[in-house]
Amino acid sequence: MAEIKKKQQKPQITSPTMTQKRKRKKLSQAQIALILRHRRKQRLQKYWDYFLLFVTIAFCIFFLTNYKAHQIVGNSMLPTLANGDRILIKKTQNIQRFDIVTFRPDEKNTEETYIKRVIAMPGDKFVIQGTNMYLFFQKSIVEDFEAMRYTSNLPDSTEVLQLDKKVADNLRNKTQIPKDYYLVLGDNRKNSADSRVLGLIPKNNLEGVMKFRFYPLNKIEIVH
Repeated sequence: MAEIKKKQQKPQITSPTMTQKRKRKKLSQAQIALILRHRRKQRLQKYWDYFLLFVTIAFCIFFLTNYKAHQIVGNSMLPTLANGDRILIKKTQNIQRFDIVTFRPDEKNTEETYIKRVIAMPGDKFVIQGTNMYLFFQKSIVEDFEAMRYTSNLPDSTEVLQLDKKVADNLRNKTQIPKDYYLVLGDNRKNSADSRVLGLIPKNNLEGVMKFRFYPLNKIEIVH
C-alpha cells in the first residue's frame, strides 16, 4: 500500500502589531477630545510644578540674602528680649535711632554677634568728663559744652553714661559721633556689655535690624 505523506501545516505566526490593530477599536470624537484634554492638563500641571519650584528657589535665595535668624543668649535686652527668644533680622545698613541691631563687636571675629539698641547716631553731640559721657541728641546745639557739663542746666534729653576708661580716653578729643559710627546700649543697662565697654560701633560691623520675634509662640510679634 502506498504511503501517503500528509503535508505538514506550517504554524502561523501572528505579529503583535497586527493583533493590536485588530483589537484596537476606533475612538469616537468625544473619547479623542477627552484624551487630548487629559494630556493638556498633564502638561499644564508640569509647567505649574516647574513654576512653583522656581518661585520656591527664588524665595529661598531672597530670604537667605536679606534675612537671618538668631537666638538670644543672655539677659542684656530685658525686658524687650529674653534669653532663648528667637528673632528675625533684616540685613540692612539703613539704621534709625532706637532700632534694635545685631553686630560684630570685633571686625575680625565673624562668629560672635551682639544685639543692642541704637541710642546715638552720627552727628550727635557729646562731651567727656572723666569717664562720664554727656550725650546730646540735638545736632544743632551751640552751647558751650565746657560750661554746660559743670552746671545743672543740661538739656532734658541729655544722656549721661559711665564709660570704660579706655573708651573714654579714645573719645576724649571728640565732640560728636563720627560719620558711620553708632552708640548702642542694651535695654538692661545694669547687665549689658555695650558701647560703654566696646566703644562706638562702625557701620561695617552692623549685620541688620531686628524685625520680628517668632519664638516662643506665645510672644510672636513685631518688636521695636
